[in-house]
Amino acid sequence: MRTPFTEAFDALSVMSALNRSLAIIEFDMQGIVLNANENFCKAIGYDLREIVGKHHRMFVYPDDASSPDYESLWYGLRSGRFDKRQYRRLGKGGREIWIEASYNPIVRRGRPYKVVKFAADITAIRMKAADDAGKLEALSRSQAVIEFLPDGTVVTANPNFLSTMGYTLEEIVGKHHSRFCENGYASSPDYARFWDRLRSGEFISGEVTRIARNGGRVHIQATYNPYNRARRQCGEGRQVRYRCYFEGRERDRTRRWASGNGER
Repeated sequence: MRTPFTEAFDALSVMSALNRSLAIIEFDMQGIVLNANENFCKAIGYDLREIVGKHHRMFVYPDDASSPDYESLWYGLRSGRFDKRQYRRLGKGGREIWIEASYNPIVRRGRPYKVVKFAADITAIRMKAADDAGKLEALSRSQAVIEFLPDGTVVTANPNFLSTMGYTLEEIVGKHHSRFCENGYASSPDYARFWDRLRSGEFISGEVTRIARNGGRVHIQATYNPYNRARRQCGEGRQVRYRCYFEGRERDRTRRWASGNGER
């Protein structure tokens, strides 16, 4: 049987567990720091005594702090609305920090009286994502890239691929990879096995022939790379796509490209 005592004990136990795993900081409704746990201080680089009594703006880049979005954040919190997303924050010494956090107004007698923020430091994840994106952008500038879903449907392609094959993006998005293949190959058991291998997660490399929009043959040395792309929709797990990198020769002219999602 639950009693007020057991409920209070459970609440304290939950807060104790959160305190061990998350960065937590408390503010009054004007944004003044009331308290913070060790995880928060470690993430931001300050001692507790350096931040208590200071305004939340000390963790925010000046341009962000003077923006309508920042004003809207605190207006919403004072109105009792929580806010949850990824935030860029400013650590001690000007260090950039990214957090996944929620700001939660705490209500007493029907009115918010303080805000508790629960946060996780995702700086390393964001930096790696930015680094990976930079590498892919550099690769895309020098090679042709096209991506496909597991059923062979074109998702996107970069300008290098489009110029080499003679298509516009609108002409190929939503269409099947087989449009780039010779008819005999596209209807063959080998072609079906090619997609089965990709769907099983196999990396494929080889020299193949493709058909451009003008009907010309393009000979390519290609690699086809299945990769997982996280899906946010509940229950959909991860979305598999295929990206391919290759060299192509058309009418004795050599071009470099990277193409996405399993072309053979």
